[in-house]
Amino acid sequence: MNRPARFAPPLLWRLFRRRPEIREMITGAEEIQENLDWCLRRRVRIVLRREGTGEERDVVLAAVDHSPERAFLLFREEAGRPGLPAWKRRDLLAAEYASPRGVRYRFQCQPLAAPAAGAHQLKAAYPALIERVLQADSVRIQDPAADPIPVSAGRDQGVVVDIGPRGIKFASNRLFEAGTLLEEVRVDLPQVGPVRGAAVVKHIQPSRALPMWRYLCGAEFTAMGPRDQRRLSRFVARRLARRGAGAGRGSGT
Repeated sequence: MNRPARFAPPLLWRLFRRRPEIREMITGAEEIQENLDWCLRRRVRIVLRREGTGEERDVVLAAVDHSPERAFLLFREEAGRPGLPAWKRRDLLAAEYASPRGVRYRFQCQPLAAPAAGAHQLKAAYPALIERVLQADSVRIQDPAADPIPVSAGRDQGVVVDIGPRGIKFASNRLFEAGTLLEEVRVDLPQVGPVRGAAVVKHIQPSRALPMWRYLCGAEFTAMGPRDQRRLSRFVARRLARRGAGAGRGSGT
């Protein structure tokens, strides 16, 4: 059996328990369009920064063309500001913004034409992808009975209740003891694939909300391979985005 790679979080991480960042690249044309339309509709504040320099301006997205033939963005600075820098067509710009729920987005683009001195508008190339960054300890499975995600800890079976980069809570019929090392935990994540890792049991309690299962077990991951970590992060990001914590369908928030 191939054991998953070990990871040992640094001491400061353990002390301050910073929420892990989950990064996902939005590459689908439909989702990119929905995200940009949300920026346009909500007049989201965007920080437009020239890469490698301190030059930046606060702008909004004033227009967007999604057609493959034209495909451009039009950024606009508020009136009364000093005007945009004289960025050149070869300059690489980073656009950064956030949703009201704290999900951060970033993409790169280049000017399609150098703005005139003191201009308040900039026409830029359409992005090929958008990076989404969110912070989350875990995602809760809202109805484990109707939406069961199978988990196995050795020969013991169960269903996921919560799962995230740090650990998992699952319902089981076995009374685990705190401190027990679960050498192989397997979770079959829908649309992502199986994730395997090792975990240590942190707490156990009766399962009152799920009558089919007797106990709830909370465990902290102690080992997981890079591919499994990426799959888990992708699953959490997609679930949170779907529930409105990320750029959801038609909402962008």
